Amino acid sequence: MIETIQILILSILLGFTMKTADLLDEHGLKWFKGSAILFGIFWGIFGALLLIIGPNALAMFWLATFLTYIIKAQIDYINHGIAMIIILFAFLWNVQKIPIDWTVFLYFFLAIGITGLFNKYVIEEYKIKNWLGKLFKWRTHYNLIALLFSLYTSIWIVFFSRIFFWVSYEITTHFGMKKIKKHK
Repeated sequence: MIETIQILILSILLGFTMKTADLLDEHGLKWFKGSAILFGIFWGIFGALLLIIGPNALAMFWLATFLTYIIKAQIDYINHGIAMIIILFAFLWNVQKIPIDWTVFLYFFLAIGITGLFNKYVIEEYKIKNWLGKLFKWRTHYNLIALLFSLYTSIWIVFFSRIFFWVSYEITTHFGMKKIKKHK
């Protein structure tokens, strides 16, 4: 039970720090000198901890998610790069404790990678705004991938980690964009 609570808290912190890092770099949020780098470091630490302390399926989900960020060219600022270096270093350092389950990893990597590329190069490129566009705008395809896995395997921590991350990310987006608009 304590491990589950830790995972859910880390998922919330990952969502908060990842979006805050984005807001500081890409959207003009201003806090203090070095805050973008600091939030990249926090993002990396929380992502790394999710790989290390959770069950193998959770590690495979987050590893696949982080690797697809690289493939989709979303690691486009220094704090994003710092986060990925921390996460990948932690994974490689602990690889004997986190054996790769290729079946689970490939499910997540292919599902997240294909839908992510579809989102970037079809939905966003052609500005599709119908129900499919809304599904991708809210990043619910990630939730669906985690839900299908959890339904099939009964490993529910993957789904709940993703949901707690997602809610935190979206709340941070909402309040961060409000703060940015207020100061313009």
